[in-house]
Amino acid sequence: MNGIPAEQNTDRQLQRLGAQRQLYATAKTVFGWQAYLGGPVAVMLAFVVIAVPQLKGYVALWGIVTAQVVFDASGRNGWPSRARRSCSRTGRACLRTVEI
Repeated sequence: MNGIPAEQNTDRQLQRLGAQRQLYATAKTVFGWQAYLGGPVAVMLAFVVIAVPQLKGYVALWGIVTAQVVFDASGRNGWPSRARRSCSRTGRACLRTVEI
C-alpha cells in the first residue's frame, strides 16, 4: 500500500493547504471588490453624470483611479507579493505548489 494517506496529513502538507486556502480567500476578496467597483458602481456613476453633467470630471478621475488602483492596469499589484510573504511564513514549499 502506498503512503499517500500518511503523507497528506503531515504538518508540511497541512501548512501548504492552509497557505493555499489563504491565497484563494484573498484572491476571492480582491475579485469581489473589482467586480463591485467596476460593475454596479460604474453604471451608477454613468447615470449620475447623465443627471448632473458638472460631475463629469470627478467621475472620469474616479475611472482613472479605479483602473490604476483596483484593476491594476500597470501590472504592479501589491497583494500577490504580500500573499507570497504570508505563504512563506507558513512554509517555503508552498511557494512552489501554490500559484497566484
